[in-house]
This record gives sequence, structure tokens and C-alpha cells, in this order.
Amino acid sequence: MHRALAIPEIVRIILHCADHAILPPLARTCRAFCDPALDLLWEDKDGLRHLLRCMPDGLWEPVAQDDDDEDISDEQLYLTRPVVPADWDRFLFYSRRVKTFTFDVDSEIAYCSSSVDILRISFPGPVLFPNLRTLLWLSGSCGTIRHIRLFLAPHLRKLVLDSLDSVADLSVLPTLVTQCPGLAEVDIAMPDRLLRFLGNLYTSVVSLHRLVTLSIPSIDDSVLEHLSRMPTLTSLTLKRQNALSAPRTSSGESVFPTLRSLTITTRVADVLPTIVPLLTEAPLESLNIQLAACRGTATFVAWCKALASDCACGHNSLRHLYLREVAPTGVRISLPAVSPVVQGVHIRPLYSFKELKSVWLYPPRGFDLDDSAMDELARAWPRLALLDLGGDRASSSGSPSHITLSALLSFAQHCPRLSSLPLNTSSQAPTPALNHGTRRIQQGRLHTLGVQSCPCSDVYWVAKFLSSVFPALRAVRTDLDGRFLEGHLALGVRRQNWKDVQKLLPLLRSVREEEQQWTESSGRSG
Repeated sequence: MHRALAIPEIVRIILHCADHAILPPLARTCRAFCDPALDLLWEDKDGLRHLLRCMPDGLWEPVAQDDDDEDISDEQLYLTRPVVPADWDRFLFYSRRVKTFTFDVDSEIAYCSSSVDILRISFPGPVLFPNLRTLLWLSGSCGTIRHIRLFLAPHLRKLVLDSLDSVADLSVLPTLVTQCPGLAEVDIAMPDRLLRFLGNLYTSVVSLHRLVTLSIPSIDDSVLEHLSRMPTLTSLTLKRQNALSAPRTSSGESVFPTLRSLTITTRVADVLPTIVPLLTEAPLESLNIQLAACRGTATFVAWCKALASDCACGHNSLRHLYLREVAPTGVRISLPAVSPVVQGVHIRPLYSFKELKSVWLYPPRGFDLDDSAMDELARAWPRLALLDLGGDRASSSGSPSHITLSALLSFAQHCPRLSSLPLNTSSQAPTPALNHGTRRIQQGRLHTLGVQSCPCSDVYWVAKFLSSVFPALRAVRTDLDGRFLEGHLALGVRRQNWKDVQKLLPLLRSVREEEQQWTESSGRSG
């Protein structure tokens, strides 16, 4: 055997590159590979069934259950005799290798009500997996949170609690802090009816001092102050943020010094003026803000100004920006007919973020933009790979678009990395010239173009234009795709026209490729 195989680190690197199917035979036949192969086989488990099968034959008896739900296991496990210490030998041999464990009640229903209770009272140690680093607790609403202490290993770093379903479930939160003080990644979800008990969550969060990523429903002023001073926090997600007041900060004190990703969903518009001023020194790379209140265009415009003025550090670091203002789920809000739409001048403050690669902007009434606004945008964000200005909101207002196909030339010239672009254009305008001075305009990255529900007056000329400027274009999508349009003849024709444009693209592309090959071969032969 080569001497290098005596070095465990080298063996692990080799096995990480190997096909998973060869790990069992390696573990059985080669002593040098046995432990590393078993470590890889057992490091990530999504249930208890494999470990329970390692216990002595005949200890557990599966009993069929009557259940009409085909997605739920139709058996329960029951003990046939008392558990003795020797029954745990193989279980312990493998359980110490588990680093990531997923407890999903939908796949573990056969083991939840019986076997886990037995493990809890008979297991010889404090936790099932002493070396566990990641715990994903997808427990649904079956009251399984009572079992979680068995899985709270002292060195746990990542914890996902998919659903704390009752007041009793919330009582586990203080235990998390004492049992797992090194938690660095925390994701906790709960239904709206439990949000009035968030105090228990807040108390637990301020006791965690090594957080790197945090995703919870909401924070209060004390948690905001605690997180803003944390030197390790890089990602913060607030799923249903409540109102906040400005935190106390000392002059010259650095706040959110390492925060790179911030996601906020809230119904309280005043949350943003509280948090955004704290982001002055944050090296943000991703910012996602959704206001489920639909306050109107003025609020959206105020966001743009505030972000540009307060997120100074993000001017050179922000890569992904998502701003959306929508009505709350199940609530219908009608904005006044005179409520303005967002124009190019309103989003101009955002042009200070020069490094943006993906931008989603969804104001409540959409945009009213023209070709000059699109040209300014394309010049301001030359690194764009994805741009989505309001989805179908701009077209749903019923007013005609002021953006023509000429705007696509601006993106072709100034955004060489752009690969996906939904844009409410008007193809009724004359097809623009394909040459710019002595240089042909062409962009080879765009593969998907969204045209919302705009009309297409000349299928062949539009296809020729798109194919010439964007030779990699494969898909042209409309908001009408997949909709039932019986009785809407004009919309049906519009959708079919764009489908015909898409069908012509590969034909035109192949013709150009053949001509190019012929020209090159003729040049070589000449």
C-alpha cells in the first residue's frame, strides 16, 4: 500500500472524489479506507431508520397501520423485549459519525410516536449524535419538538426549526442556548398565531454570541442592538418584521460591520427608516426588501433615496437588489387612479450601486419608462446579468409601453453579461438599425427575453432583429403563456406571434452559422 494512504487527510480527499456507490465495498474490504468510508456514508442522515436497523435483529417489530394517506408510512415500530446495554454497540459505532441530521415528520412517521420515545428513556448518553454539526428539524405539527433534546449536541453549529407549532414548543428556545452555545446558523419559523410570544425568542437570540446567519420572524430593539454590534453576523433574514425604534449607538461605533445579506419582509413601512441608517458601514452584497402593505409609489421612491444615501459602503459591494411593495396575502388594495407610476428619475439614486448583477424592482403601480431611461439604466449597471422591472405590473395597468425594441440595443451595448431580461416593450415601433456607426451591435449572453403581453406586429422582422443582436437567445416568454384565452382572440394572436418569433430563432441562428462557416472556409481556401 502506498505510504500516502496512511495519511487520513489524503484518504478523505480521495473518497470525497469517489462515487458514493463504492464506499460500502471499500469499508468492508480495506482497513485503510474503512473508517473514512464509513464517515462519509454516515455523515448526512435524513432519519432514524438506518440506525435502528443497526440494532440487534428482532429488537423492533414493524406493525402495519391502517392509513389512507399514501405519503405516510403504513407501519409502526414496537419493542419485542427490553433494551439492554449491548443493544447499543453498533448504534453507537455509527451514530458518532453523523454530522448532519434531518428529522422530517412526513418521512419518519413510523418512528415518531414509538421508537423516539423509547430512545429518549433508554439511550445511554445525553445525545444521539455527539458530533452533530447540523440539525434540520422539519417537524410539522405533530408535537415532535419534545424529542429535540436528544439531538442538541454540544458542538451544534447549524439549527433549522421549520415549525414551532404551540406555546409549549416555544419553551425549547432557552434550552437551545444552554445546550448549544456555539450556534452560528439559526433558522426558526412559526405560525402567525404564536408571534405574540416572540419575547421568548428575543431572549434566546441575545444570548447567542457567535451568530453568522440568522433567519427568524422578527426582532425587537434589544435584538437589533445586539445584532448590530456582532462582529460575526453576515446574513440576517426577518420574515415578518414588527415595528422598531432606533437603537442606541455610540458615536463612531461600527454597526453591522460584516453584514453581507439582509432580507426583510414587513407590513410596517417605518421599519426601513429604522434599519437602513445602520447599514452605512455594512459591506452588503445582497439586499431584499418586501413591504406587504402597499403604501403607494411615494414609499417606493423614498426607499430608493434612503438606500442610496445611507448604504454608502454598499455602493461598491452590493451585487443583488430586490425591492417589492405588494398587498398582504388575501388582502385586496386599490390604489387611487391618480397614484403615479415610477419613472426613470425615481430610480436614479440606485445607480450609485455600480456593481449590481441582479436587480428586481416591483413598485405597486409598475413603471413608466422610455428608451432614454433604459439607456441610462444600462450604462449605470454594466455588470447586470438579470433585470426584472416589475414583472407584469407595468403591462397590467393597461397603458401602452413607451419602451421600444431600440432599448434592447442599449442593453446589448452596455450589459455584456445580461442573460435574462423581462421587459414590457412595444414592437409596434419601427425596427431599429442593427449597426451603430461602423460597429455591429451584438450581445452573446442573453438567452431568455420576457416581453410580458406586448403586441408583436411583424413576426419576421422582430425575429430577424432579435436573432441578429442576441445570437444566443433561446426563449421568448410572455405573460400569456399557459393562460386560457378562449374568447380573447387578440390576446391569442399576440401569444402565437411571439411563439412564432421563438420558433424562427434557431432557424435564423443556423443560417448565420452556416454562412459564417462558409465564409471562413472560403477565406482559408483562397
